[in-house]
Amino acid sequence: MNPSPQPLAPDRELQVIVLEDVMWDAELIQRQLKSLERKCCFHHCTDQPAYVRALASINPDLILSDFKLPGFSGSEALAIARDAYPDVPFVLVSGAIGEETLACLLREGATDYVAKNNLKLLPPIAQRALQERQVKIEARRAIHAVREAIEVLRDTKRAFKSKALGQLREKLELLLETPFWR
Repeated sequence: MNPSPQPLAPDRELQVIVLEDVMWDAELIQRQLKSLERKCCFHHCTDQPAYVRALASINPDLILSDFKLPGFSGSEALAIARDAYPDVPFVLVSGAIGEETLACLLREGATDYVAKNNLKLLPPIAQRALQERQVKIEARRAIHAVREAIEVLRDTKRAFKSKALGQLREKLELLLETPFWR
């Protein structure tokens, strides 16, 4: 699991895990996401074993999870998802969740929350979450390219003893320390 995240090709079908024990709710969630501009392939799971199997067998683009499940919770599902796919958006789609519980889940890495009685908000929230994932992937690639450039400059500076190259390397290193990139 946990392959290096790749940008989503615009024509690729989204792989969406829906962790929901009530079939009717899962169908409503899927129906709402049909309004996205992309096709979705839904993987419906009703319990922890099915969820773990889905995570192991597909590379999900989005995870939608109820909070209260039989013998399993959205908090546990989030922890499993963060271990397996830390960059995949995890959106809670549930009935009422207390503010403290929701705040804790967001601190633990949940991307967002949509109340089941307001599912019309799901498509824009899912779209925003997928766009944020793209930005993070692109930022990581840019950071990687800057780190590679720094290494080249280190080697070049050793070979040519150039003060200008050393200063450029220092500026690039300073750029990587900027909190915006993290």
